[in-house]
Amino acid sequence: MVRWRYKRGYLSGRRALLVALSRGKTLGVPNVEVVETSHPSPADASLSSSKPGSSRWWLSATILLGQVPLAFSMFAVVVALPKIMSPMSADVTSIHWVTTGFQIARTVPRPALGWRGSLMSNRMLYLAGLCTTVLSTICCGLAWNLESLIVFRVVQGIGAAPAQVAGMAIL
Repeated sequence: MVRWRYKRGYLSGRRALLVALSRGKTLGVPNVEVVETSHPSPADASLSSSKPGSSRWWLSATILLGQVPLAFSMFAVVVALPKIMSPMSADVTSIHWVTTGFQIARTVPRPALGWRGSLMSNRMLYLAGLCTTVLSTICCGLAWNLESLIVFRVVQGIGAAPAQVAGMAIL
């Protein structure tokens, strides 16, 4: 297999030729060299095994399936607040901390999460946030009093923030 080395890494076949030509390079310049290899790289194997562009749709669908529950988690609790008040024996001012705590915990860390996504991968940040959100949602359903519900909603907001930020960065 013939591969062209172009500045940062190896590209193979037509892709390398198109990259070299689109940047105004010809194969005779010092930045591009022909290298003989005996086996394809893992990137080439993954590109040739699937249809071009199909993985983008699967990625988009997966991220959006995770984003929809995150977006609706706030509205579902707002609708259920009157029903939550009576079993928890809460008044209006204390029950609003359920929604306020979630909003504060989801909003405050967002600027730092963009930087955090560049340190660790956005994929790991997204998965950690989604797992935290799912676990805290289960705990919200099992909350035994108002204070535990507020704490679990704050943890849910802390998990929703990286999931939303990293999800949009991935898309």
